[in-house]
Amino acid sequence: LNCEGDAVRRGAMIMGAVEMVREGGLILISMPKACLDNSRFCSQRVLLGQLKKLALKARRVINTRSLTLLVLQKKHRTSNVTDATATNDTRLAHIKTHISEKKMGGVVQA
Repeated sequence: LNCEGDAVRRGAMIMGAVEMVREGGLILISMPKACLDNSRFCSQRVLLGQLKKLALKARRVINTRSLTLLVLQKKHRTSNVTDATATNDTRLAHIKTHISEKKMGGVVQA
């Protein structure tokens, strides 16, 4: 994630992983610990909160001297849990549109 300089594309990477993994499946994220420690905009708490909105539950968070490792599990859908799939699909469509617009220099072709 830290190798991608564009925040929207980092979000798209996470959304793509969420789309690919089955319910109950695991996603592993590894990033330099400094990415969260030195960010003015995103703390570990904020990141985990955003991942929760994508129906990901942090099963384990490991902070070493230099790395932050996240073990995330995609939640099973139940009648008691809000179905985030439609919202995630809308977010992903928005992200893909944004990336396409940036590739075309902000011009949307019909």
